[in-house]
Amino acid sequence: WSATAIVNEKYHRILEEVHKSFIYAGSQAITTNSYGITPGVGFTDGEEVKRLVGISGEIARKAATDGQESVALVLGSLGPQVESYRPDLIMKHDDGVKAYKH
Repeated sequence: WSATAIVNEKYHRILEEVHKSFIYAGSQAITTNSYGITPGVGFTDGEEVKRLVGISGEIARKAATDGQESVALVLGSLGPQVESYRPDLIMKHDDGVKAYKH
């Protein structure tokens, strides 16, 4: 999963279809595409993080609902409190706590 699919609206429909493909294959639960939306790593504005995580949930819920009935659970995907790929970008503990309290 890539945050690009959330940041760029042109990918939202594709993302919804990917979610649906898991459900059609028999999945009883799907995860939001929010793992890569990590404060301090590409996303510095807490409000932007909240907005994008919200969009990821909306897309997943739309895919998991057939009319009015829910056909699968939607599980939130929370990435690491700090960068998992670049140790040189890891926030100090106190900064990470502040970033996730908003």
